Amino acid sequence: WNHAYEFVRLHQPACYYGVASEKLEREGETALYQYKDLSSRKEILAYYRFVMDNMLKTGRVKHFGECTYQHPSKDETETSETDGSSVHSFVDKEGLSQQVKVKRRVVDATYSNIQVPSTNPPRYNVESGVECIPINGIYGIGEDQNKRKKKFVIVGSGKTGIDAALYLLDNGIDPANITWIMPRDAWLIDRTFVEPRTIMLLLSTYFGKGSNTLREDLLQQERGGMLMRLDTNIWPEKYSCATVEKFELEKLRSIHNVIHKGRVSSITNTHLIMVGNEKIPYERGSIVVDCSSNGLTPRPAVPIFQPGKIVIQPIKMCMICISAAMAGYVECHEGFSDDEDRNRIMVPVPNPKSNKDAIRSELLELHNTFMGYGDDPRTKKWGESCRLNFDVHSSALTTMKLFAGKLYALFGILEQCLPAKKKQYKEAFGGQELEFQVFCPKKLKNTKHIILAMTVFFYGLVSGAFIALFYGLRFSIGILYQL
Repeated sequence: WNHAYEFVRLHQPACYYGVASEKLEREGETALYQYKDLSSRKEILAYYRFVMDNMLKTGRVKHFGECTYQHPSKDETETSETDGSSVHSFVDKEGLSQQVKVKRRVVDATYSNIQVPSTNPPRYNVESGVECIPINGIYGIGEDQNKRKKKFVIVGSGKTGIDAALYLLDNGIDPANITWIMPRDAWLIDRTFVEPRTIMLLLSTYFGKGSNTLREDLLQQERGGMLMRLDTNIWPEKYSCATVEKFELEKLRSIHNVIHKGRVSSITNTHLIMVGNEKIPYERGSIVVDCSSNGLTPRPAVPIFQPGKIVIQPIKMCMICISAAMAGYVECHEGFSDDEDRNRIMVPVPNPKSNKDAIRSELLELHNTFMGYGDDPRTKKWGESCRLNFDVHSSALTTMKLFAGKLYALFGILEQCLPAKKKQYKEAFGGQELEFQVFCPKKLKNTKHIILAMTVFFYGLVSGAFIALFYGLRFSIGILYQL
């Protein structure tokens, strides 16, 4: 966030982001605003500054900013023979070496290897004379009349590329003056489906009707309105949880010069050279906007809890904050005996990059929900009340609908869908079975029976209230007539 572009905002509501103990979302002018709040870069930096200041006030935290951590090899780490602690070193912004004695663990939040364009060079060669800038460089473009008349080439089709395209359009750049290099078309999630107050009612669209193949499942989600694509004639091969609203998608569709020729290998002053050596001419003097950094680099899953360290990784698909918070809670919980016990309920869910990745991530998340932290009595209650969890923000109306039968219907869909999801995985991975059990059929059926009893009780309660109200009104009217 320190190096991100000035106009970046969250793609999903702020109530899913930040730390468990402090709200990020703003109340706004209406009670509903907090559920639509997409925090800006400045707001997020101020939020984490506030969180850190509160931690510092406790006297239990010290903060060393802008430091370079010196990653030790296993042989270089000094380990105490008395208490098992280890000494780790870093160089602060003044160039001074500092040492920290770690008695328990180091928290490694670098494993995801997040990259942003402003700190990483383009992933292709750029000829001298080409004006190639990171997305940060287009900030304020609407105020520069000379640049507004220029043509732009956006390289990259992920979240950053989408943000660049929308920013240029919103600042008066003619869609005809934008060329968008899109190595792979991506599925886009309609932001309506991650709306905190109603997301629990929309899960049935996500789980579908038990499609036999991954392609059928994605098409079903598209028909249900959850997934969208830029060009309905092109099958998206990329799935990375990018989220937009319908009106933003319509804006993106106004850009007609979209190049679907794979990745760029180099850019000259007159041509875009694609991988495979195909040359595509473009107008000399155009501004190339680099959005090619791999924001979330694909990394193999490793155990979260390891000797001497915690390696932060998602345990919910595309949701890192609840994952980090849960890791902290589990680490501090005295009910866990060892790391094997901790890792058993927190299986890493790699950020997907393709349709094939997505079905694996979905099933791993479902495993964590039904067989891991979501079902474990040591973590279930805390997880269900954590502000970072998507299902804690349901509105009163949503909650009533869930009790009135929607939740029971959802579990009926799950009984059909979960075996189908496993079939999709097997088909996508060439007959290979997922190495984790996704759910326990007996427990799922028992849960469904409990929910049915709750639904019957809810209707009984509502019916009783209406009957009491009806006879109460009749009695009151009778008294009035007597008077």
